[in-house]
Amino acid sequence: MRGAVQDSVLAGPSPELAGRVRRICEREDWCGVLCHLWPEARYISYVTMGTMEQYFPAIKHFVGETVPVLGTDYLASECPIGINLERMSPPEETTYVLLPTAAYFEFIPFDTHAGRRAAAAEPMDITGVEASKTYEVVATMFRGLYRYWLGDVVKVTGFHNSSPRLQFVIRAPPPQENSDMVIERDVMAAMDTFQLMLKDVKESLPAGGEVIEFAAFISDDGGGRRRRAKIAIQVSKGSRLLDHERSGLRTPSLPSAVATL
Repeated sequence: MRGAVQDSVLAGPSPELAGRVRRICEREDWCGVLCHLWPEARYISYVTMGTMEQYFPAIKHFVGETVPVLGTDYLASECPIGINLERMSPPEETTYVLLPTAAYFEFIPFDTHAGRRAAAAEPMDITGVEASKTYEVVATMFRGLYRYWLGDVVKVTGFHNSSPRLQFVIRAPPPQENSDMVIERDVMAAMDTFQLMLKDVKESLPAGGEVIEFAAFISDDGGGRRRRAKIAIQVSKGSRLLDHERSGLRTPSLPSAVATL
């Protein structure tokens, strides 16, 4: 192995390989570019949980249709948590079968509407969880008996034999805080709507722009009486949207570059 790496990877510059990469990357359409760069690729392994879900459409575009994109398992720094038995499922449908022997798992009932643990919630083991309910995950390591509050909120969607199937919902706020939460799936739903609006704008405004990045935050409107989750959106350079926003002109079908949940 070491000899193969030294002879092929560390052997020095490769003008032929550099030229090939340049020709591939100079193409206007990058659909399937990963398969052109790595023609021997058999699959792409991708973390689909939480904030990583937003990159799934872009990865699918770069991978193309010839190579499958497979979801990974549910892993934490402390221990493995669940196995993804249906790796071809899209992120919004991905579930994980809990590994009961990886650690001693406990579940604390969580109220997603209130954004906090349920009143008088007590930890329970896997025999006490119920389908369609949400919980915070606590794990006790067999090595050293360390007990960790993992900070993940999961939903039990069903059972595989006797092990619960878990679906990641959100990252929970610290127990001492009582703050409003922004759920990733709600943000992604708002961005999907924005993308459709942006597509309509591009038909009426050349160079309507592309979304580069976005961030969600809680905003206080009306002296704290009304709280909203807002999304600040960065669009590509040269976008006509930016010119319209700066000049105060009305953008067709898109009055603002900030979407509100």
